[in-house]
Amino acid sequence: QIFSDVQAISAGARHSIFLRKNGDVYAVGENLFGQLGVGSMFEHGPTKVLSDVQAISAGFHHSIFLKNNGDAYATGENEFGQLGDGTVRQRRGPTKVLSDVTAISAGFHHSIFLKKNGDVYATGANWAGQLGDGTVVQRLSPTKVLLSDVQAISGGSWFSIFLKKNGDVYATGSNFAGQLGDGTVVDRLS
Repeated sequence: QIFSDVQAISAGARHSIFLRKNGDVYAVGENLFGQLGVGSMFEHGPTKVLSDVQAISAGFHHSIFLKNNGDAYATGENEFGQLGDGTVRQRRGPTKVLSDVTAISAGFHHSIFLKKNGDVYATGANWAGQLGDGTVVQRLSPTKVLLSDVQAISGGSWFSIFLKKNGDVYATGSNFAGQLGDGTVVDRLS
């Protein structure tokens, strides 16, 4: 047993993050890119990262956190702008990205944020259209996805899926294995 009183877990490539019921986040594993958010680049046993958190999501070499006040934070690898802080600079500790957020999802090299008003913003790698903004342009800051009235989000390797409030599901990005579910193997930009 690693922890008790845990309400959420998320696994990245070689790191894991745990959200305890009291809102504290702990991270463990590889930290070469700062993905644990503990201020160094050394591997760690379970180490406290943040408090007052409601949601967590681990990407390939980055992590994102949603605080109870709706602020989203990111840490780790940022080569493709997946942290959304306007740079490609790696971060070793949580950096604030957006406010008024209700859900987060870290993909392979991209991140998705659902705002309270149902709009979705995405940042990072976009070579297959996984950001859903109608382009294949890499984004260093969160850019609005071409959807509204969304209630749930999920980032995959090179694709993203969205659940609208009316129950409709949309997908964008890489589709080489038919992962978008549209009956084709054609990539979608939105």
